[in-house]
Amino acid sequence: MWRYVVKRLLYLIPVIIGISFLVFVLMDIAPGDIVDMKIGEDSVLTEEQIADLYAQYGLDKPLLVRYFNYMKGFVLHGDLGKSYTTGEPVMKLYLQRVPSTLKLALASVLVSVVISIPLGIMSAMRRGSLADNAASFGTLLGLSIPNFWLGLVLIIYFALKLHWFPTGDDDGTLKSLILPAITHGTGLTASLGRTTRSSMLDVVRQDYLRTVRAKGASERRVIWGHALKNAMIPILTVVGTQLAAALGGSTITETVFSWPGTGRLLMDSINGRDTPIVTGVLILKVIVISLVMLAVDLLYAAVDPRIRAQYTKSAKRRRKVS
Repeated sequence: MWRYVVKRLLYLIPVIIGISFLVFVLMDIAPGDIVDMKIGEDSVLTEEQIADLYAQYGLDKPLLVRYFNYMKGFVLHGDLGKSYTTGEPVMKLYLQRVPSTLKLALASVLVSVVISIPLGIMSAMRRGSLADNAASFGTLLGLSIPNFWLGLVLIIYFALKLHWFPTGDDDGTLKSLILPAITHGTGLTASLGRTTRSSMLDVVRQDYLRTVRAKGASERRVIWGHALKNAMIPILTVVGTQLAAALGGSTITETVFSWPGTGRLLMDSINGRDTPIVTGVLILKVIVISLVMLAVDLLYAAVDPRIRAQYTKSAKRRRKVS
């Protein structure tokens, strides 16, 4: 088990190097830079003053030198650099946005789980019925609706017309969280509902469920206690992937609702050509996603005894060899 965890963590190293280098290259070849953003179109600065600005941000050095210096600070000191715009450490700016992102991520995944799992189970148990077709149409519609469009519709109707909820921002109340969570959770609900239905259809055909029913178990116990438990691996995979992506920052939803999360920080930094923030946020996003997916893989062993047995056999085999 521990060898598997260490191996997965070591895989992070080439991923972080690849992502960070790609960000540096893309930000370097993109039109404009932080100096252009600072001086604007009507600048009266001399060439020497502009050259000083490039030197101040380290942009007078070649790309590979800048990348090496950045990664050296990250590897040796855990330093993700300082923002070109505010001069504050990237880690500080990121951690300030984490609570809002965490709230939105958990609320969105909760919306997805509460709606899609019962809906997927119902569709599987009533395959081919009107309810199944309606649920399939609903999931297809949920996958088709863009988040930004749904968010704007919810703002116009529930915030501007009915005045039930605020138009955006995180003011610490539940009301401010509802519309962003519904917006982001709708797409998650669609994909998780389809996965739940497909996984349950594979399980309900198994012979062991007939045996459980023959022993007098109630239909509720058959479905929730046996069928769903054996269908959990694909469901856990989708939930884990959704949670990992949401914890990394919901860029579109956060931008539409002016939600002060890490996704909006990333978008604002890209628009402002703030390379240290863009690179640092993406590195942290990769780490968060990788750790969440590792936790999901370890949950497989808790849910499925067959996977747990494989871990146990591998450990025993290594002990015998040693």
